Amino acid sequence: MKATLETVTGVTINRDIDTADSPMGIIRKFYEEDATAATQIFSNQTAIDQLMDGHIDETKSTFELLGIDQDSIKADWKTPLCNQPAIKEEMAHIESEGQIPAFVVCVSSIVA
Repeated sequence: MKATLETVTGVTINRDIDTADSPMGIIRKFYEEDATAATQIFSNQTAIDQLMDGHIDETKSTFELLGIDQDSIKADWKTPLCNQPAIKEEMAHIESEGQIPAFVVCVSSIVA
């Protein structure tokens, strides 16, 4: 499905995403397909390396669906979007309004 990924700095990136993927999987696939564009959603190279190794700082990183009413719904990083009821329901609502789902995304590195 078509979606918009928006960075915390306001850069928007149009992507096709698979709702059977988790946010972590979506971001990994994005980085593998277009590292230059994907780099904009990472705080630094360490964050990229950690995500590609299967680690993410879930408290500092963001993957949130912007709802029709501009409320955001935080996604679970490791659960496929189609298995997250609040996300799935709001995406259906957004599509029924003829709009494209938008996610605010930022990946921060894990600090030991």
